[in-house]
Amino acid sequence: MEDEIDPLRGLIKRTKTGYEPHPFTMYRISERATGQAIGGLGFFRPPDEQGHVTVGFGLVESARHKGYATEALQAAVEIARAEGASAILADTTTSNTASQGVLRKSGLEETHREGESIYYRLNLKGTNPLK
Repeated sequence: MEDEIDPLRGLIKRTKTGYEPHPFTMYRISERATGQAIGGLGFFRPPDEQGHVTVGFGLVESARHKGYATEALQAAVEIARAEGASAILADTTTSNTASQGVLRKSGLEETHREGESIYYRLNLKGTNPLK
């Protein structure tokens, strides 16, 4: 997808310079039945000093509203929890109600708004709202 080109270039550049892979990277979202790529999910970087990770996701239009993004984000929550992150952060626009729903279904809560952006957070230490 168009908005994944720059992050993929960065991943390739880091890989060429001796970058050690870690779980806080980009992932392909595939349809189980066909194996076809239908989108992507990515951590923007490893956890920061506070243990926070930021995640983003997107699907091709034909795959939207079928639960794929929610399933992928819930898997990302489990990866972050298993790897010791303290919180997951994400944001979306006020007009993107589908992404807002995915974030809420995955346990993230709105923290604040700035302009056209809504910011979300899920604390991972000592909680597991998905189980």
